[in-house]
This record gives sequence, C-alpha cells and structure tokens, in this order.
Amino acid sequence: MIHVTTSFQDLAYAIKLRRQLIQRGHEVHLSDYYGKDLTKIHQQLHRAAVIIVLMSEPAYESIWVLGELELALRQQKVIFPLSIDGTMFPRLTQYDPESISAWRLPSLRFFQRLEQWVQPAL
Repeated sequence: MIHVTTSFQDLAYAIKLRRQLIQRGHEVHLSDYYGKDLTKIHQQLHRAAVIIVLMSEPAYESIWVLGELELALRQQKVIFPLSIDGTMFPRLTQYDPESISAWRLPSLRFFQRLEQWVQPAL
C-alpha cells in the first residue's frame, strides 16, 4: 500500500496522482485530514510500504504533513519525495526528490523506482 502525505491545498494534485497509481494497480491512501480520524490516518501510514511526500510551500508549513513525515522517519518507511512547486524539505534531500511542475505526473523513472518497493496488486 502507498500512502500520500499532502497538505489540504495540494489535495487536487494528490487525487490526480492517486488516480494514476490506482491505474497502475496500487492501493493508495491520501492524508486528507478534513473530517477524518487521526487514528485511522496513522494506521494507514503504519500499514504503508511506501510514503510519497508531496512537497510544497503549504506542505512545509503544515503541522500535519510534518507530523506524518516525522512518524514515517521514525518508522523507517521508504520515502519518495515529490516537489510540486519547487519547494524542497531539507530532511528529504537524501531521498532523491523529484521536482515536477504544471501539474505534470512524475516521470516513468519515479514510478519504476517506486515499484521496486511496492508491487501493483493486480
């Protein structure tokens, strides 16, 4: 399972990415804190084989995103940072972040690297 950590402001892009990952056969959960139980989100994060962190200015300022990131690091999760507006999180530069713009999906290389860690559930 893949967990996508995102800020509320980046949720539309997260949904687009989730759609692509589902088309590739993956189970995907999003960090949508609006009206959700924090315990459920943390359980999803714990179950995830891979965490995709959508990096952006709003995400960097979000206590929710930073909290999930801290939990993922403590649990030694495999992390795939994806910068959607050029913002980089200093703690994630060692994870080979990919930078995209204009609502493009990540590169084929990104998906291939991701699928080395989590196989589609087809």
